[in-house]
Formats: sequence, structure tokens, C-alpha cells
Amino acid sequence: MTVLAVQWKKLSRCMVGGVMASACGCSLPAVAQPIIAHAHEVVTCRFVGDIQADSGYGKNADWRSKAYYAAMARGNELKATHLLVVRLEPVGAFNGVVFAKAFKCGS
Repeated sequence: MTVLAVQWKKLSRCMVGGVMASACGCSLPAVAQPIIAHAHEVVTCRFVGDIQADSGYGKNADWRSKAYYAAMARGNELKATHLLVVRLEPVGAFNGVVFAKAFKCGS
């Protein structure tokens, strides 16, 4: 399992629903969020945009979760159903950026 997959597995436990999100310190709006996908899942989907989202400034050891959430929020603005994460880039020890591609799958 890749480092990215392990990180997403941890993050996805927070993103199952409002109750679990609250329990692990995440706050999620009650709107549909794009899902993090693998390349084979977006082959037949329409590309809607590139996303670059950061964790914000501050000393946060869990910057990946904040950056993923920002990427998902941007994907939601683009009406994306799926995000393909291209890379995670740390900025120092406590901040970072997610680079992703947004896709709209289905109808």
C-alpha cells in the first residue's frame, strides 16, 4: 500500500459521516463531496479542472487532512464527483499542498 493510500485510509475514516467526522475532529458540511479515486475509476469521466489546495498556515502535524479537505471543497465547487490526487507536497514540517485532477463521472 502506498503512503498516499495509507494517508487516505486514515482520512476517509473521518469522512464517512457527520457523526464519525465529529468524533475524530473533522468538520464536514452536509453536502455531497467528491471522492478520492484511483486512475482506473476516472477513465470514462469528464475532466473538469486541476486543483491545488493547501493546508493553510499554522503548525499542524496533520496538514494532509486539511489539504485533502480543501481539495475536496474545491472539487465540490467544480461540481466534481471524483478527485485523482497527483501528489502531496510538504511545505516545511507542518504544512503542505495537494495537487489533484477533478472529474465528473456519471450523468
